[in-house]
Amino acid sequence: LELVTLAAVLGAQLNVEKLRIVSGLLAAELLARLDEAERGRVLRRSKDGQLKFGHVLVRDVLYKRLSGVERSRIHANIAERLLAHHGKAVDRHLPEIADHLGLALPDGDVERAVSSWIPGAPTVVGHCVKGSYTFLATTGRGWCLSFFHFF
Repeated sequence: LELVTLAAVLGAQLNVEKLRIVSGLLAAELLARLDEAERGRVLRRSKDGQLKFGHVLVRDVLYKRLSGVERSRIHANIAERLLAHHGKAVDRHLPEIADHLGLALPDGDVERAVSSWIPGAPTVVGHCVKGSYTFLATTGRGWCLSFFHFF
């Protein structure tokens, strides 16, 4: 999987640290690859020095060229890596993780998504995801995840 494709699946805002976490690359390798993408004008620096896609259409093309199954698998992997990285401090990151789990579910493995949650985190999150709703709630025994479409 290309790094820029992974960045496109992560979202419109390019966060280098988050990209390092989900890619599993060492910082030096990550920065070298990002520099290469910047030289190729796939990425560019904003006025405040942050990396972003050269154009919104670049991100859209990278994202949309993936099959639905590939997108679902990548979103599930991102959620799992973020959960593993944040461990017990996962509460602050639940909305983003809920987004990725929700986007993984239509073509993904619901049991795998649910089993990746760490029981006992004391947060309830409702989050809209492109015409779907992902709801995460803590119960006495752990996490409950429900997912449904709305029209």
